Amino acid sequence: MANRSILIDFYRVSLPSGVKFKKMLEVAKAANLEDREFNVKDYPIRLEKIERLTDGNWLGHLVKIRMDFLPKKATKGQAGLEDLGLNPDQGIGEETSFMYNENTNVILYQRNYYGVRIEGFNQYMRKLYKDSKGLTKEILLEFLAIVGEDAFEKLERQQIIRKVDVRLALPDNPEIASKLRKNQVLNKWIDNLEDTGSETMSLTLSMGRKRNASMIVNAIKEAARIAVKEQDYIGKFKVRAKEDDYKGRLEWIDLLEDRIHENVELDVSRKEPLTHDRMSRELIKVWGEREEEINALFLIR
Repeated sequence: MANRSILIDFYRVSLPSGVKFKKMLEVAKAANLEDREFNVKDYPIRLEKIERLTDGNWLGHLVKIRMDFLPKKATKGQAGLEDLGLNPDQGIGEETSFMYNENTNVILYQRNYYGVRIEGFNQYMRKLYKDSKGLTKEILLEFLAIVGEDAFEKLERQQIIRKVDVRLALPDNPEIASKLRKNQVLNKWIDNLEDTGSETMSLTLSMGRKRNASMIVNAIKEAARIAVKEQDYIGKFKVRAKEDDYKGRLEWIDLLEDRIHENVELDVSRKEPLTHDRMSRELIKVWGEREEEINALFLIR
């Protein structure tokens, strides 16, 4: 039996006026299993299970079918590797679970590197809703990472930004790349990635010894807000800043570290695998522990 650390991220759903995520889930629930399976980013994705509980919480189970780069089968004490012996239409099922709360419009999403990431789920839901409703184009859906109020309030007060520490991946989604490029700072960083033919970049920018000088404050703040939304491509965003020239001292503000998430430790083995039912129980438990905090953040009573 091995101890496994499971990260659960908190997002708030953003949709155009008149459209509710509850309705999107109802449409998904009504669709047959065949219509709930289609390719997103070259991988088949299927909403395996979706249910609404009596308290207004929804539980969902996503499966990404990995058809290539499959592992080999090995036997203990015996040399050699074998293919898994899968049929052409079979692959490895990578699972991701989520929970949505209607009252707060908040979704708890299991972070699984090999499963369906939050951006992939976004694309999946937009396409499923568009096709099921017969729309001519997809609606604008965003999952906004919830950052503790203190982090954003602290960032907004800063007038002098001396250093930025960031890790960025080249977006493989044209829609996301377009969003990032609207910010002048992120646009130049993406240019650097493309010019050098790189996939990722870790970058530290500093004003050095130049006394009381600052980077472009508003552009950096805007880039930080975007970073919180697009965590599939921006893995780190730290700002070293202070409120003004005359008072306070420089301090680090870590926007991504300060986002609300939960780390769950579970014992996992072949006899006790991490099933959707088990993950659902953990999501419900985590929500019960954090519900009051989330309600206070959004002034929900």
